[in-house]
Amino acid sequence: MIDSNQLKVVDQKIISAMISAAKATWMVRSDSRDADSWSKEDRTPVTVADLASQAILLKTISEYAPGELVLAEEDRATIDEQGQGARIREIVEEVLGHSCSLGEIRDYVGYRGTNENGARWFVDPLDGTKGFVKGLVYAVAVARHDGESLERSWMAVHGKKSELPGVVGNLFRAIRGEGAYKRSLSGSSTETKLAILPDGYNGDLLVAGSRAHGGSNLPPPIVNAGINAKNIPLDSQAKYAAVADGEAHVYVRRPSKSFGPDLCWDHAPGTLLLEETGGIVTDLHGKEIDFTLGERMSVNQGILAVSHKNLHAELQPLFNKS
Repeated sequence: MIDSNQLKVVDQKIISAMISAAKATWMVRSDSRDADSWSKEDRTPVTVADLASQAILLKTISEYAPGELVLAEEDRATIDEQGQGARIREIVEEVLGHSCSLGEIRDYVGYRGTNENGARWFVDPLDGTKGFVKGLVYAVAVARHDGESLERSWMAVHGKKSELPGVVGNLFRAIRGEGAYKRSLSGSSTETKLAILPDGYNGDLLVAGSRAHGGSNLPPPIVNAGINAKNIPLDSQAKYAAVADGEAHVYVRRPSKSFGPDLCWDHAPGTLLLEETGGIVTDLHGKEIDFTLGERMSVNQGILAVSHKNLHAELQPLFNKS
């Protein structure tokens, strides 16, 4: 098991890798080449940015946290599906500032570690790919689970700043029991500790929902309860950052039969971030999220991520009736 001193080193290395990965995604986004995005066999979108970001992140994890399991979204075989290996290598080399062979890039993307000490990493190299392609908000997200609970997480939020002015362009990180922090992805490295979120809300209840998964409208249980609410449709787990940073009060994700149980890397980083600002994350039935069952949260149904436990107690029973 990595000791506390080693974790401090890992934390700083991951921060650096997150900034590099976010830079890589933004380079691809700025180039806006049609050939840089395509659909995988399961029809989910993927881009050069996803793969370049994952290569950068897993390179760091392989070097500084060997012996720990890695669960990550992209597969090395995806590199060759559209003959994009050279393009991915170009982006990675430019960001890292040194040469890498295509074989090394494949090894980084495909790295999954070993399960020697029970710890595991959840890596989403580009969450919200549909939003990324459209020039909207997306996130690079990583979390570490020490075998008992989520222990650290990092989330870089990039994209269209006007959608989430206080969130986009920032790197968020959280440490279990020590709080949550944010800093700019560019410029000063000074961090600000996020304040504990206030109980309740004034005016409309601000509800963040997944633009790609039925979140373009307010959840029916909230509408049926007569609550004055405003919908904020977003891509990626930047929705968690929106709640943690006070730009929304709740994030609701309803189950999808076609998608199946949610993927851990889509929710683990955001869960710890919100919890460290005083928020609470459960499924729609109030059940704690289980991140120990592999890639998918197979015993949970949906997500209810709320800024404060009292607001969660008010809203969660509404979903038991739906």
